[in-house]
Amino acid sequence: LTVDDGAGRDTPFPCRVGLVTSLLEDLDLCGETTVAVLSGPPVMYRDALEQLEALGLAPDKIFATLERRMRCGIGECCHCVTGGVYLCQDGPVFSLEEIRAMEGAV
Repeated sequence: LTVDDGAGRDTPFPCRVGLVTSLLEDLDLCGETTVAVLSGPPVMYRDALEQLEALGLAPDKIFATLERRMRCGIGECCHCVTGGVYLCQDGPVFSLEEIRAMEGAV
C-alpha cells in the first residue's frame, strides 16, 4: 500500500509515500508466482506496467483497470471503445498482453 503525496497531513501515513514507479524499484519479486494488479491514474500505467514486466512478470500476469473512459457502462454510448474493445463490457480489467493489443489503451 502506498500513497503518492503525504504533504499537508498532521500525522504520517501508515504506509509508504512516493510514486508507485519509484517504489517498484525496491521490490524483489518472483516472476513465476507473482500477479500484479494496478488501479490508479492512467499516467501511472505506462511506466508501471513496463517496470513490472522488467521485474520478471509475464504480460499475462500483469493487470490494470481501464475504466477511465466509461460513461454509460453498458456499451450504448461507445465512449469506452478502445482498439475495437468495449471496456465496459469486456473489462474493465485487462492483462498487459490484452492492453498491448488495444491501440490507444495506455
